[in-house]
Amino acid sequence: MDSDRGRIDKYIILRTLGKGSTATVKLASNIETGEKVALKLINPDKLSSMRIELNALQLVPEHPNIVKLIGFSNSSWYFRTEGRTRLVSYIALELGKNGEIFDYVQKLGGFPESIARRYTKELISAVEALHNSGIVHRDLKPENIFFSENFELKLADFGFTAPIKGRNGMGLLGTYKGTRPYMAPEILEKKRYRGALTDIFSCGIIIFIIVVGRPPFFRAERQNPHFQHIVNGNWERFWNFHKSAPNTPDFSTEFRDLIEHMLAYNPDERFSIDQIKNHSWIIKESASLEEAQRFLSAGSDISERNESFVEGSRIQVEVNRKKSEDCVL
Repeated sequence: MDSDRGRIDKYIILRTLGKGSTATVKLASNIETGEKVALKLINPDKLSSMRIELNALQLVPEHPNIVKLIGFSNSSWYFRTEGRTRLVSYIALELGKNGEIFDYVQKLGGFPESIARRYTKELISAVEALHNSGIVHRDLKPENIFFSENFELKLADFGFTAPIKGRNGMGLLGTYKGTRPYMAPEILEKKRYRGALTDIFSCGIIIFIIVVGRPPFFRAERQNPHFQHIVNGNWERFWNFHKSAPNTPDFSTEFRDLIEHMLAYNPDERFSIDQIKNHSWIIKESASLEEAQRFLSAGSDISERNESFVEGSRIQVEVNRKKSEDCVL
């Protein structure tokens, strides 16, 4: 008998999808409707994370590229099939039925620019909705981006969100939070930072990965030789390094300009959301949903083996698989 099976309220627990530092995520089925959901069971000592995530999901208006909040409970009985029971807190969330975008990059490599552009627009739209609602994400990474059943992008995992204006309304944050390979340099350097601009930096890394198939650098630290080129403004050396790697696509002038302005070391030099939306690379023609579906269908077995809504616990950039080191609380 599957030890994961059991029942919580109107949900039948089917199996475990993943475990993170704050929660265990279960695949569950609604007894009344048969709908499958991601049931995030919160560790008792991490209830503050649940409150933060709930607050974020309730603040943001329903958006096609943000995972939907289906329900939650502060205290419910978890009836296990072997007869044990315990009290749990949970959040029921829309299931990313086609898995993480990262898995598709791993299998298929970088996406054609027209398809990457489509999902860049959806990602930026989701981040803009967060920012317009007064919050910043602070843990943007491919492992927190999922595909719906129709291969629409869904942004998830809002446990690290914070007020865009800062805790004191002055516009600055100071908490060292995020996942290191995707964190902006000002956070890694433990400076006070503007959350919206650190989200932009993380988006720049994600877009680079989607197009190129690998991260731009190991981590945004001065001692990293590839990021050092960015710190010193030696962008030609940065691009030449990446062009020399096998299976690297040609970088258009527009793509290079977008990435350079999103990954700028100086936060003041980074593009705003509006500048990104109106950039020449972004406004080019994007792939249709049908074209994107055809391309991604080559990785469809990913969703079959990983019907997924994992809580961002896998940092699997090519150069770094040390999960315990890189998810910073």
